[in-house]
Amino acid sequence: MKFQAQPVTRFAAIFTGVLLATQANAALLLQDSFTQAPAENVAPTGWTGPSVDDDITAGSLTAPAGLLGSVGNKFTLNADGDDYSIGFTPQTTGGQFVYYSFLVQIDGLGTLSSTSVGQGLIMLANGTSISDGVAAVSFKADSDNPNAFNIGFGSRAAIGAGEADAVGDDTEYAVGETVFIVASTQVSGGGSTPISRIWINPDASTFGGPEPTASFTNTVGHFENSIGNLIINGQAAAALPGLWSIDEFRVGTSFAEVTPVVPEPGSFLLVAAGAVLIGFRRR
Repeated sequence: MKFQAQPVTRFAAIFTGVLLATQANAALLLQDSFTQAPAENVAPTGWTGPSVDDDITAGSLTAPAGLLGSVGNKFTLNADGDDYSIGFTPQTTGGQFVYYSFLVQIDGLGTLSSTSVGQGLIMLANGTSISDGVAAVSFKADSDNPNAFNIGFGSRAAIGAGEADAVGDDTEYAVGETVFIVASTQVSGGGSTPISRIWINPDASTFGGPEPTASFTNTVGHFENSIGNLIINGQAAAALPGLWSIDEFRVGTSFAEVTPVVPEPGSFLLVAAGAVLIGFRRR
């Protein structure tokens, strides 16, 4: 029995289009889901770090509905002062935006202060030093709720007890709550002041689409002509959570890339059917 070549070819073309659309979510500079087995006192695979005191712990942080879900495990840090960095293809085009996203859960406030947004704890950089950090996310203890924290955002990661240029507000995020954060900054070019933005728990309707209005925008200049590293800063004196976990890092060149959506159920069926028909065609 022979199948008609033309219908199969047409279906294969449709299947290929759906497959390519699904793979568009994977066009990232970096993705890390911490898929290695749970272990104590380790640096995550691919990261440079001291491999002491911090752990890969079982289970993923829960992604918001609509976002492509987390896999693997998570990276859990104590207030021990350890830094970690991981590289990706450096982005050097002046004015270009680089985006990153991640899930974070703070389970203990530790030494976080309510009077300062603290030094940047998670950031992009042009090297492995926090002095080169940009688009830096930081946290502080809430001023009137002992079980909550606030989020700050600086265009650079200041050395010292706090970020002089950080912005933020008093929105309360509960200890134990998982927060989804997206941040971006521009590669410097021609002496222009780079723009940095942060989105905190962006609405699910914006996932996989154009950049929505940011939670905060920071235009205090910090110039980096190349951005090619992601840094976790554990040396923020008097500004570290006591216990916190991070998961599902994504780095890309658009908001859509770092907020991939769950494919529609129909897409899965079409891909499966296409795979079957292509298999028959090969036979």
